[in-house]
Amino acid sequence: KRRFSATRLAAHRTKLGLSASIYGQLVGVSGQTIYHWEQGKARPRAAQLESLAAVGTSVHAKLRNA
Repeated sequence: KRRFSATRLAAHRTKLGLSASIYGQLVGVSGQTIYHWEQGKARPRAAQLESLAAVGTSVHAKLRNA
């Protein structure tokens, strides 16, 4: 089971240098949704958590191979 942390999400997006809008496109949600998650106003559903994890894994793999 995946656990969600608003702080970690914000830190991860910032570390990657991505806007909330671009990060949202990668996950399949709006930039506003990303902001709401980061601010603790909303939480991602289970399927969205899987998308967040997949984006993180994919981006890190591409950075390692760059």
